Amino acid sequence: MAYQYSKQPWKALYLAFEVPVTWFVRLPVWAITYAFPFARPRRTWSWRHSIAIALFRRGTTTSALVGDFGSVPDYRAITPAKDAEGVWIDGVPHLITAELKAWSTLSGAEPIRIPGYWFGKKGTTHAPGSPVQPGEKVFMFFHGGGYTIQSAHPIGAFAQLIWALIELNPHTPRALAVEYRLSSTHPLPDRHPFPTALLDAVAGYNYLVNVVGYSPRDIIAVGDSAGGNLVLALVRYLTENGSTTEVSLPGPPGGLLLLSPWTDLSDSHDTPGSSSLTNTMDFLDDLVNWPFRIL
Repeated sequence: MAYQYSKQPWKALYLAFEVPVTWFVRLPVWAITYAFPFARPRRTWSWRHSIAIALFRRGTTTSALVGDFGSVPDYRAITPAKDAEGVWIDGVPHLITAELKAWSTLSGAEPIRIPGYWFGKKGTTHAPGSPVQPGEKVFMFFHGGGYTIQSAHPIGAFAQLIWALIELNPHTPRALAVEYRLSSTHPLPDRHPFPTALLDAVAGYNYLVNVVGYSPRDIIAVGDSAGGNLVLALVRYLTENGSTTEVSLPGPPGGLLLLSPWTDLSDSHDTPGSSSLTNTMDFLDDLVNWPFRIL
């Protein structure tokens, strides 16, 4: 069960066991095992990369069981950062229609003001100038985390991915990471049910087009894991309702970059040889069978 050790004293007790076991038992075992290329999840992986993936997998598993390890920036405030610039993104109730409007009414989700963080290529300003240069492209980034964890802030786990995108792409000097609201349910308080994150995604996209001034064709929507699912939901909403007369929606983005996106949450891909069963080369551990695994 997710967050089964999220309350004290169980959280402290679990971490008191997990941290030393990982550093003093698992890590030495990985170090010795991965010294042999044939024992690595992929032979092409380096020794250091294999250990880094193993540590990341343990970290995600632990986070799924105990929740956040400390204070994490969220939608309630812009947290200052020296290597990014925070901005407020207004909610867009005037752009909500059709099924999204019905779902929002049923769940009680409402558009609100949320933060976003501008990342800029080295040697440039974080946020774009006004007006935006014609033809200038931009990434709009939605982080992963199962809609329940992580942050768009530069201290988040996905910041390095954002910087890599803008540094490696000479035509896209900036990225806007949207701090969409995260969901939770038992044993944590119920908050921000579907389609809250989609409302925030529409707001972020509207900000780029109608506030900053980017052309939709110059926007590349990027999403990792649950963020990829959110990108697909956003583009579907814009496409299916683009011709409605009730609201004036911007056109869909010119490009999508989906990194291990949530596209099928059924068990249709649980076939012999599938990575969902072997699961040794993924960044995520097997959270379902975790209690029966020690190393």
